[in-house]
Amino acid sequence: MEIELNLQHQIHYQLQKINNLKTNSLEKVDIYFARSNILHQQKKYEKSAENLISANNIKLKINKN
Repeated sequence: MEIELNLQHQIHYQLQKINNLKTNSLEKVDIYFARSNILHQQKKYEKSAENLISANNIKLKINKN
């Protein structure tokens, strides 16, 4: 269990670093969804929801065009 949590923290950190790089919109959507999934598993539901909202907002802008 502790190893799994440590791995989730490492993945979350790496996703944060990737998000800070110049990424296109589709990549950001994937990053937000992945981060949301990790936060949900950690029972951080409010942060998870924030990431889902961000991902969905970007996705809506992409599909609007």
